[in-house]
Parts: sequence; structure tokens; C-alpha cells
Amino acid sequence: HAAAPSHISAFMSGVLVKMGVYGILRMLGWLPPLAWLGYLLVGLGILGALLGIALALYQRDMKRSFAYSTVENVGLIVLGLGLAEVGQVHHQPLLSALGLAAALLHVWNHATMKGLLFLGAGSILHSTGSKDLEKLGGLLKRMPWTGAAIMGGAVAVAGLPPLNGFVSEFFLYDALLTGGLSLGRFLGLLAVLVAGGLALVGGLAALTFLRVSGIALLGEPRSEASAKAHESSSWMVAPL
Repeated sequence: HAAAPSHISAFMSGVLVKMGVYGILRMLGWLPPLAWLGYLLVGLGILGALLGIALALYQRDMKRSFAYSTVENVGLIVLGLGLAEVGQVHHQPLLSALGLAAALLHVWNHATMKGLLFLGAGSILHSTGSKDLEKLGGLLKRMPWTGAAIMGGAVAVAGLPPLNGFVSEFFLYDALLTGGLSLGRFLGLLAVLVAGGLALVGGLAALTFLRVSGIALLGEPRSEASAKAHESSSWMVAPL
């Protein structure tokens, strides 16, 4: 994934990885509501999100960091599907609706956010010949359009307001803290713990993309290629 051309990476991250989500949706549509399946999806979703963003945090390769962030975002989608299934089992339509809304909205949000970031990384790679963060730096001055697009994508994918990534993650919080607390003491406590895990994911995501965008775009160039970088052609900038 991280070694693929940027337009292929954007397609894989934005579209192909969602085929697994589509498969889960079809499976949930065929089966009757199952409590164990809902809890399994919630557990896999939050653990996958934590693992993905933890791996993204320390990557030197910009595209590899974005690729691991895709694992995190698919985890959030699976978490939403799990909450929808739990709501079906316990006859909690609010929980089910919020979980499903969060999952389906995040499918589209992630496709746009991550497509933007991978295309931006491709523009940087085209200009500097590198996607190693330690060889970049100072690119916001030299590539203002690409840099601004990446900064916007980073804010969105980190789940910060007011951009689209915040909206679907807010639905997840609402599902956990509104719908989850209506399930009783034990399940309500689990919902609060999962919400805490979701908050940790959000904090790590913000730190990850602050690190990536800060190292690549701000400061001083750390290589000759970065110092000589220039904005990409309009054919590469316009899609951003």
C-alpha cells in the first residue's frame, strides 16, 4: 500500500478497503440480530482503531503513516456497525441509528479525507523525490497549495471540528454516551470505557497528523531536494 503510486494508494485507501465493510453490512443484513456479533464488532473496531493509529504515529514514511491511519478509520467504521447491531439486539433504535449513521457517513468521509492526503503525498513525492519525513521540511512555503490541502486533510482525518471527520466521530460518541448508557449498568459502563478508548484514538490521531504535517511542511528543509522543491503542476494541484 505505502509503496504504490499515490493515485493507486488513494483508490485503495478510499474504495477497496471498504469492500470488507460492505461484506460485513451484507452479512448483518442476512443474519438475525446477534448479541455476540455486535460485541465482537465493537471490540474489534476499537482495538483495530487503537492499533492502527499507534502504528501510524511513529512512521517515517508519510504514505505508510497514512496507510496505518486507514486501519484506524476502518476500525471506527466497524465500531459503528457493532453499535448498530447491539442496538438491534437490545431494541434501542437510537443506539442502532446513531451507530449505523456514524459508520456509513465515515465511509464517505474517510474516502474524501484519505484520498486528499494520499494525492497530497504524491504531489510532495513528485516535487522532492522523497516521502521520508526526515528528508522533508519547509514545504508549506515552497508548495503552498499542496501544503494547505494536506493541512486541511490532516485536520479532518484527526476528527477535529468543524470538518467532516468530526461529524461522524461525534455520532459515535453520541451513540456510546446516549444510546449505550440506556442499556443498563454493566453495558453502560462498557460503553463509557469504549468512549474513553475512542477519545484516546482521537488524541493519538491529532498527534499523528500534527507530527506528519509539522515535520513535512513547517520548519526548515532537511535535504537539498526539499530546499529546491516547487509547487506541482495544476494537473496535480487541481484534484486536491
